[in-house]
Amino acid sequence: MDDSGDDRHSTAIVMSSKSAATTDIAASVFIMSLFDEEAYRVQVRRIPASLSEKEHHEELDRIAASEGIELPHSIDETEAVASSTSDTTILSESTNMQGSIMSQSTAPTSCSSSERRPETSNSRVSTSVSMEIQNRPYSSDAQKKRNSVFRSRMRRIVGKKRKDSSDSGAGTITVDAHDPDPSYQDSKDLENNAPPRSPSSVRSLKSAWSSQVVAPKQSLEYYQDPAALKRSMECREMIELQKEQQAERDRFLHFRQRLISQLRHERDCAKGERKTAYDAVMAEKRIVDDQAIEELEEAQLQEELKMAEEHKFRERMMHSRLRNIEKRVQNPTPPPTPGNLAVAVQAPDSPNVEQVVVLPIRSAAGPSEYNHLAEQYREQTSLKHSNGGKINVLRGQQQRKMEAFLCQQREEGERIEAKYRFEVNVIEEDFTSKEKALLDVFNAKRTSIELYWHKQAILEQQRQERATGLKYQLLPFISARD
Repeated sequence: MDDSGDDRHSTAIVMSSKSAATTDIAASVFIMSLFDEEAYRVQVRRIPASLSEKEHHEELDRIAASEGIELPHSIDETEAVASSTSDTTILSESTNMQGSIMSQSTAPTSCSSSERRPETSNSRVSTSVSMEIQNRPYSSDAQKKRNSVFRSRMRRIVGKKRKDSSDSGAGTITVDAHDPDPSYQDSKDLENNAPPRSPSSVRSLKSAWSSQVVAPKQSLEYYQDPAALKRSMECREMIELQKEQQAERDRFLHFRQRLISQLRHERDCAKGERKTAYDAVMAEKRIVDDQAIEELEEAQLQEELKMAEEHKFRERMMHSRLRNIEKRVQNPTPPPTPGNLAVAVQAPDSPNVEQVVVLPIRSAAGPSEYNHLAEQYREQTSLKHSNGGKINVLRGQQQRKMEAFLCQQREEGERIEAKYRFEVNVIEEDFTSKEKALLDVFNAKRTSIELYWHKQAILEQQRQERATGLKYQLLPFISARD
């Protein structure tokens, strides 16, 4: 029993592994149909035909290992983004570096060089940190609180100064020790308890308050050694390498945009074809519906005309009977011979055939004749009303039939439109899945190519440091993001 259970379990595992392998193969084929690996290798990376992308990366690792240089295996995303955002700041710092050195040499001689150097370094670091913090879209709550305390303190000082100058005309500022303003009292306590500040920190209060916000690590490293950064900016090999990486990045982004645009064009073409087919079906349906409505209206009109002819025939019969009765009532002479009582009336079914109606022979007019005449008048009136009612009933039936037909046609149109919407949604979902798969492939390629660029930059930096014996700084990180 245990052996049979183990066999079934192993069989299930084998079947699940086969289905997973089949799914992976289908996914890989699907991705290959979207992403042209050969075109990417030739057009973007420009790798020789004898090497694959993986072998191209391994070759760089072998070159670095042969030269005794250790390359990283991954890139910290936070450091990469921080270094890429400091691109323009680094360039501006390197441009104004010579001017900063000259300003240090022309400082007043009352301060020693040991006093000037920490001040200049701190001011440069605080300036860089303040520039990065100013670019941030938000600030911390502690910073907002400190700013509010500072503004309150300055308002109180300016107000006291104006009040004292208006009263006594003196230029000194006197501050009341028993100030009722709690925010001003808190600012005084913070000022009394705070340690003494150096001239460099007093120079920029905003930079001093913002110093608690830690800047990205790699971004600060660019400012810690400006001489190394300057050498890197003047190194022809490192600049050329960065230009090549920027060109490769542009090719990567262009290739990515081209494939996504092609995929969207296919989506738009498929939706356009479905829209054209839908419009053709709806146009044909409208023609068929209009023709069916015309036929139905014609049939209803013929039915109403037939009923109207029948009503007219009955009314003529009634009118002839009334005329004869009226003549007998108005003329009390003996009744004529039976042959004279024949009345020729056209039949409703065959208009060309006359139907002979023989009126009954009555004697001279009496009370019964008058009663009979009055009854015939009432029958004539009721016949007219009944004929009108029958016409109205027929028209109501025809209207309900027309409404049912129109409702049926409308439901059929809604089914066609729902089918069209479903097909469009299928096209949109297919495009979304393909776009997601394509973006996943490009994200993997972006991570790989950025790591390769980082390795290239480190390798060239180490080569320059070994060749010159001087310190070189990595240039800004090249990112392949949009």
